[in-house]
Amino acid sequence: MAEFQLAAESFAEAINLEPGGFHQYHNAANLLHFFVYDQQSGNKTALEISIAYYEKAIKLSDERASDISPGERIALLNDASLALQKVSMITDAMDLVQKVLEIDPKNLQARGNLALLLMRTGNLSQASIEAQVAIDQNPENVQLRHNYGNILHALGDAEAAKKQWQKAVEINPLCVPSWGSLGHDEGHRGNLTGAVQFYEKALSVASSDLSGIILGDESEDSLRLQIATAVIPMIYRSVRHIMEVRSKYKGNLE
Repeated sequence: MAEFQLAAESFAEAINLEPGGFHQYHNAANLLHFFVYDQQSGNKTALEISIAYYEKAIKLSDERASDISPGERIALLNDASLALQKVSMITDAMDLVQKVLEIDPKNLQARGNLALLLMRTGNLSQASIEAQVAIDQNPENVQLRHNYGNILHALGDAEAAKKQWQKAVEINPLCVPSWGSLGHDEGHRGNLTGAVQFYEKALSVASSDLSGIILGDESEDSLRLQIATAVIPMIYRSVRHIMEVRSKYKGNLE
């Protein structure tokens, strides 16, 4: 963590030397957002400061539009939108995503984020449309597939959701969230054995040292809890079955 602290201090010094420096604010915000916050189990202070830096960078990019390339502005708006989502500032996050799409209607990150934001606001039908547009642009994007499955599941189309999660792990077997979602789906269908198998697959991938693992919000502890939750009814069912058999034979013997 010492290297992050040093980097943060360096960016702060650069900001002091050049208060109007767009890149300094954007870089400092990203450091606090993606490294300090994401890698310190949610350091809220770091995230709040990063959002303030993003806001300053956005203001500077508005004031000096001719000096900022479209690509730089898109990157800033997408990064800031993600930070705002993490503090549930959904409307503000959506405004930034819409600005990105005004600049570049084919920006995949913004389109995918728009679908998720619409889902969070309850506009599932439009979320589904936006997710499908994004997947049409990049059918091999695993995260888009997984998120689209979540949206379809929220719409009540379990079969279509399952197909998206299956496609996600077919494209990339290291997509832990989709293995977990498949387990959750099997559990809802009453197939507890199948649910445990998918959860165990998710846990196996999550706890491996393979590179390129996609974790999402899943953790090893949460997966173990899901396995236990699925196994408990199976154990109860077995115990109940044993008791029923005992009762039956006892009655026959009498």
